[in-house]
Amino acid sequence: DEQILRALVKLRECYKQVSGYCDDKPLLTAGQIKFISYDCPWNEQVEESYDYLRKLYAKNQDFQSVIRVNQIYLTRYPDASASAELQYQIGILYFVQNQVEEALSAFKKMVENYPDDELANMAKAYIRSIEKQ
Repeated sequence: DEQILRALVKLRECYKQVSGYCDDKPLLTAGQIKFISYDCPWNEQVEESYDYLRKLYAKNQDFQSVIRVNQIYLTRYPDASASAELQYQIGILYFVQNQVEEALSAFKKMVENYPDDELANMAKAYIRSIEKQ
């Protein structure tokens, strides 16, 4: 587990050094992120690494990769403090890309998994809006 954690931290540092992209392609695929983080327990450095990857992909408007990183994180750390927000973010990212069915599914999952989170009401509003269409 320590080796995996060190790998995540090193990856984050590598991203910083090369600005995240080389020849317009991410240095690390979502599958590789999943592999590296699979056995790593949650801690603040893991959180920072995922957050950095999300910001990197978002900066480059690679929203599908942001969604995929969020999905990997949620699969591995469903009870982490950021999980509800990340599930909501998946819905928003699908919605702004006009992937309405995926957005609806993501918002419903957010409400189902995190009903007491303050974002659940906003997710419900999106659900109602989408279902009216």
